[in-house]
Amino acid sequence: MLRVRHVWVCALTITLVTSCGIRQNERSDRVRSGPSEEVFLREGQSASLLENQVSVTLVDVEPGNRIAEVTIRLATSDGTSNVGTVEVVRNQNFSEALRLEPYAARVVEYPGVDSATLVVTREAPGAAPD
Repeated sequence: MLRVRHVWVCALTITLVTSCGIRQNERSDRVRSGPSEEVFLREGQSASLLENQVSVTLVDVEPGNRIAEVTIRLATSDGTSNVGTVEVVRNQNFSEALRLEPYAARVVEYPGVDSATLVVTREAPGAAPD
């Protein structure tokens, strides 16, 4: 009886370790090009990312049962900016990208009614990954 319990504990431990490893790899695979940074923001908050080359602001979050609309602003140090709204579908890895060449911002989670986790990536010229 003791051996059976030991086998189950070992099997459960291996399953959990493997599952955690897969989930960490899943997040790193979400963005396929260039350096990227992830940031958690509340509405109205901004963050400078990618060695202060780009600033991202979470302008607005309109939560929904299955689809949320998240408004993001990207700005570069030279003064160019882009504001846009992306739809986030629950249980998808990330949203469509808001782009300001060569940067792209995607929503990876919207855990609250006024917050979201974003990934900002510096993409190769002409790249437009899904």
